[in-house]
Amino acid sequence: MSHLPIHRSSQLSDFGVYLKTVVSQTSASLERYAFSHTDDYYFFGLIEDGRCRLNIDFEEYAFGKGSLAIVRPGQVHRIIDASNLSAKFLIIDSVLVDKEEKRTLERYGCPQIQLSDVSELKQLLSLLDRKLGCMENPSAKAIVQRLTTVIVGLVVENVANATIVQFELQGTVTRHKEIVWEFRELLESNIRTNRSPSFYAGCLNITVAYLNEAVNAVLGTSVSRHIQDEIVLQAKRQLVYTTDTVKEIAHSLGFGDYSYFTRLFTKVAGVSPALFRKTYHE
Repeated sequence: MSHLPIHRSSQLSDFGVYLKTVVSQTSASLERYAFSHTDDYYFFGLIEDGRCRLNIDFEEYAFGKGSLAIVRPGQVHRIIDASNLSAKFLIIDSVLVDKEEKRTLERYGCPQIQLSDVSELKQLLSLLDRKLGCMENPSAKAIVQRLTTVIVGLVVENVANATIVQFELQGTVTRHKEIVWEFRELLESNIRTNRSPSFYAGCLNITVAYLNEAVNAVLGTSVSRHIQDEIVLQAKRQLVYTTDTVKEIAHSLGFGDYSYFTRLFTKVAGVSPALFRKTYHE
């Protein structure tokens, strides 16, 4: 089996924090990030000037001045291109992100936000950069890690505020958001064994109709379709980045019926698993 490359925080730092400043007219200096990979850490990219495009889990995102790229551990991503880019890439080991912050980043699932005020984050990153430059100080690692927790807190606050504003503009009911967050957390743990909307509605002690109402209000889709989209996303990752057969992938995702899996993938993705793999590699 050929696996997708995994970047590990231990390869970059022995204390879980790594900061890279990028100033480039092209993507040449981004070679390490220019091929598809996953990370075992959180990646925050502050775009100070210029632009770049990233592919994150088969979706393309364009980042301009004042925007923040957020990639969670396990997400497949790569840089497509960059132009006149000035940015800071911050890598943080998962150990330094507490449980509630992880839940917030997972709940909102937002790979891109536009910062209304970048000054605080820029100041903190500049301070972090200076502290990382004098690691000979015995207390430096502890200071860097504490400073990192402040930066993570600020990022999470920005993510939450940006999403809340979006929900308020859409007029989404708070209760709907809570249901969807809980549903997505349950789905992450049970998707390989339970794909029935009634299972998740039962876990949440609500009706399938109400679960559908909440998911549609927040995500703009039905419960069944969201479950299918998540299954197909996991299948796409394996189709592109492993040499597993379609049958093996179907089995790993909990499908005993290989033909049913193929029909489901084709319906959601618009092409068969085999054609998707062939097209993506051409």
